[in-house]
Amino acid sequence: MNVKSISIKTIIFGITGALGGTVGELISQGLRLNDAGRTYFETVIRMAAWTAFLGLGVSAGLLAAQSIYLKKRPVPESLIKTAIMGILWGAAAGVVAQVAFFVTNAIFEMAITVSSAISSILCWGIMGWGIGWGVSLYVPNYPKKRAMAAGSLGGLIGGVIFTITLSLLPAATGRITGIIALGFFIGLAISCMEEVFRETP
Repeated sequence: MNVKSISIKTIIFGITGALGGTVGELISQGLRLNDAGRTYFETVIRMAAWTAFLGLGVSAGLLAAQSIYLKKRPVPESLIKTAIMGILWGAAAGVVAQVAFFVTNAIFEMAITVSSAISSILCWGIMGWGIGWGVSLYVPNYPKKRAMAAGSLGGLIGGVIFTITLSLLPAATGRITGIIALGFFIGLAISCMEEVFRETP
């Protein structure tokens, strides 16, 4: 097993995952989460739209990384499947996160910060899970379960960093820093696990 080549591929996946998430965040700049005067349903839809862009961006970035590494263009079917998985699981994570926040906000006023942080981290894990599934559709011989486990792990790690940076840094800086970390660690975990299990007898 060539450790050097694995490291290069892993770094490529991490960087393109981060870039993809950043692009998704920049595209969704109009979806600022200022919920004043908005209905419950409108807030959930806006959150789902935002995280759908993030999921699409990270998935597209990882597809680009795999294409670069294999030195071949992805087939249209892979592009479509990747886009669909990224959007669906990104949106699902956003819906779960927002609903969880509303529920905890209504029940535990004293524990809003802690409960919303935990639900946010778990939902980034959900997004990573779905992105991992999407990645398994175009990475040769990569079992879905392992890809989803790797994506979940990366999403959880990225979610922790996202939550911390969002609480410590100014809103705009915290968001973009957190998104970069999210995409990076999803890409990193998926690439590492794919290499490890590919070399395992």
